[in-house]
Amino acid sequence: MKFTTSIIALCIAFASVEASDLKYCNADGCLRALLPTRDLSRFEAGAAFCATYLAAIPPRTDISGAPPTATKSCGSSPQRYSSACTCIPPLPTPVVKEAAS
Repeated sequence: MKFTTSIIALCIAFASVEASDLKYCNADGCLRALLPTRDLSRFEAGAAFCATYLAAIPPRTDISGAPPTATKSCGSSPQRYSSACTCIPPLPTPVVKEAAS
């Protein structure tokens, strides 16, 4: 169920992003290696890596912490990781409402 929810949230996020926001996205084998849709643990690891990779200021120039399966497809080029991670739109933050007392 958690995996299905993650996929649905990702699809909704993709649908809400304009094409101009994805101008540096290269949806290639590197992206598929970072976010394999058939393996929840690898999907979550790739998403977590991309979240921290893109949040770094200044931009990261190393690939430390990349999932091992991604390094086989992406190589050692930070540009490949940056491009693949840019394909993933930021997921909306869920709002948790407290129950009224």
